[in-house]
Amino acid sequence: MPVAANLPGYLALAFRKGDSYGTLVDFSINVTGHTWDATVYSLTTGASVVEPTVTVVNAASGQVNVGLTHTQTATLAAGTYGWRLESIAPGDTRRTYLQGVVEVVA
Repeated sequence: MPVAANLPGYLALAFRKGDSYGTLVDFSINVTGHTWDATVYSLTTGASVVEPTVTVVNAASGQVNVGLTHTQTATLAAGTYGWRLESIAPGDTRRTYLQGVVEVVA
């Protein structure tokens, strides 16, 4: 039986506590007019612990940067967290594009 999946991609992140972190994500689709939201959350409680900044680098090409400042990463205890990147497209269509784990090392 055919399956039409609309599942987010998987991207694991890893960085040292207190370091700045950023990664360029290229979806290769036009994301003009989209608003973006990212969160790093506790795998135990599901509560958000920090919100990365999402910057559109090239909307027509689908390029966005997901980043955390050194101040933001310094607030995280060493360990494993979850994260996700969501978009709201024109017309109020919400979609999770990426999700994964975050490894923070001391």
